[in-house]
Amino acid sequence: MSNIYITAILPAHNEENGIKKAIDSIRNYVNCIIVACDNCSDNTLEIAKKSGADIAFNTVDNNFRKAGALNQALDKYADFSIKNQFFLIMDADTEVVDPKLWFKKAESLVYPNRPKISRKLMNMNPIRKTILKLFNFKKYKRLFFNKAYDCVGSIFKAPRHVHSNIEEGQKLEWITYAGKVERSQKVFVLTGTCSLISAEMLNKVYQKNHKKYFYNVKTVTEDFEMTISLKEVGARLISPIDCQCYTSTKGSVKDLLSQRRRWYLGAIELVNERKINRVMLTYIFQQIMLFISVFSYILFIGMSIYLYLTNNVSLTSFWFTIGIIFIIDQTVRTWKFGTWFDRFYSMSMMGWLWYSLLLQIAYLWALESYIDQHKIYWNSKKKQK
Repeated sequence: MSNIYITAILPAHNEENGIKKAIDSIRNYVNCIIVACDNCSDNTLEIAKKSGADIAFNTVDNNFRKAGALNQALDKYADFSIKNQFFLIMDADTEVVDPKLWFKKAESLVYPNRPKISRKLMNMNPIRKTILKLFNFKKYKRLFFNKAYDCVGSIFKAPRHVHSNIEEGQKLEWITYAGKVERSQKVFVLTGTCSLISAEMLNKVYQKNHKKYFYNVKTVTEDFEMTISLKEVGARLISPIDCQCYTSTKGSVKDLLSQRRRWYLGAIELVNERKINRVMLTYIFQQIMLFISVFSYILFIGMSIYLYLTNNVSLTSFWFTIGIIFIIDQTVRTWKFGTWFDRFYSMSMMGWLWYSLLLQIAYLWALESYIDQHKIYWNSKKKQK
């Protein structure tokens, strides 16, 4: 990529089996690769060096998971004086699907290949912006379209082959999410699996945090928190459908519940503890709707069990129609990006219902942890004092 300078940073915790694939998938498209080996007890460091990492180091006294590892890499090894620099933040168990397409698309979306949007337009009142879009779309398009983005995220996919219902559920969930992102053209979370972030905006976040840290070490979902911080400093984000990457799935119920509990807990913490502003309103509404959907699902399961135990189960035309609509909806959501197996799996519904139940349990576990003030770490859970 000739017009921009890319420094890739890969935080890695015992990733000796995946770090080489991750580096191989980006090595020919970035200028510098930094691997932050965090509390590793395997050969991640040695393999990273042999695989072509320009810098591979062990973190020092890091008790703050991925966020702490990224902070040490950015603070000690990144050179922010480089012109037109972008940081590729990438998980060590991730592999870019089509590197040539990914980087070509990303390069076409950022400065200097597109003009930057003016500060005046960035700070335009959202109501005025909406009115302009509705009643003078031609002018809106001229002002806002084809302007440079500051961050380019990925659409993450499950590995090419999955081997269990748990993994298939994750695959279908991510396929559905890809369709949602493509339709809305909005970035809800700038994924930590593989995202390009401008050095300028990352530095603004650092300034916003009083030069104490880039990634907030107090949250368990550092990527979600960084997304919010980037939006608050005025960054423009996009996750194009052409920018895809493979990331690992959780193979057991225990691992899936632990991961999703962490994600849900991080979101609950941020929504409840951050100052309410224009950026946060979207996420607050999202959490309210999630809360309602989880308890509606639990109520549905509870009522179904009650009706079954009392021999009051009956199939009416109304509920039959609702079921058909639900099946069609799930199938349509997976049709474009899924395989034929994924489509038929969606139609069966049993796998989806089982997987959805696990997600509801993970959310309730996260809610309990938040109420009970539990803090989650990479390999352990400690109660806050």
